[in-house]
Amino acid sequence: MKFDATKAERSLIKLSQFLRKVLKNKDLFTVQEELENVKNYIELENIRFGGLISLKIKNEEEFLNELVPKFSIQLIVENAIKHGFQRKSLNIEIIFEKIDSIMKIYVINDGKIPESINFGTGLGNLSKRMKLLCNGRIEYKTNQNTVFTLIMQK
Repeated sequence: MKFDATKAERSLIKLSQFLRKVLKNKDLFTVQEELENVKNYIELENIRFGGLISLKIKNEEEFLNELVPKFSIQLIVENAIKHGFQRKSLNIEIIFEKIDSIMKIYVINDGKIPESINFGTGLGNLSKRMKLLCNGRIEYKTNQNTVFTLIMQK
């Protein structure tokens, strides 16, 4: 607060918007709600990291009313920042795709490639919620980027 009141105020507003979503007592969000949460989270992290994180979202228009587990996309984005950010620009891209009754959400980042991906508390819990709430699963691959895919039966 004493160094940059404007930045502190922006942080507080973004944090309150983020926390309002946490307090909603439901297991599923619409894609629109989930993406609003992701955008608020990225803005909050960009205040912290000087705007080095960019977010691109593709093909979301026809998916905005679809339901996804609460904080599913956000958790993958958070992991991208936590494990991939190297104090230089980090690009995160979210792409939506539907094939027959299967919805896929790709979360791609060009940050540090992890040596291994562990399904600890966050990814482990998300994996269980995906299975229970939407007969879904999480897949990942690493090559030049890290790609997580949320796969849900609709």
